[in-house]
Amino acid sequence: MKFRQGFVSNSSSSSFTYVIKKEYFDDFEKTLEIYEQELFDWLNKMTNSIDGISYYVFSGRAGNCSSFDDFEFEIELTDKQNEILENEGAHQMFDNVVSRMNKYKYIEVEVDF
Repeated sequence: MKFRQGFVSNSSSSSFTYVIKKEYFDDFEKTLEIYEQELFDWLNKMTNSIDGISYYVFSGRAGNCSSFDDFEFEIELTDKQNEILENEGAHQMFDNVVSRMNKYKYIEVEVDF
C-alpha cells in the first residue's frame, strides 16, 4: 500500500481514497464549478470523526476500471467542458480538480493492482 500526499498514479488500475477534514473540504467545495461537484458526488463519500474532528472520506477506482467509466453529467456542459471531456475523459477532469485540493491538506491512499 502506498501513502501519498497529492495525486499520483503510475499503474493501469488502482483504488484511491481521499481523506480530508470536513472544514477544509467545505471551503474547497465553495470553489467548485457545478460540473466539478458532480464528479465528487459520483464517488463513494463517507463522514468519519476521529478525536472530535470530522473528516470526509472519498473513494473510487482509477485506470482500466475507473469509477468514472459509466459517469454521465446531469448538467449541460459548455463547449469547452465538452471538449475536455472528449479529449481527457471524466477521470482526468476529476484529477484536475483534485490537484487544486493540494492546499487543503488532504491525504490520498492509493492501492495499485
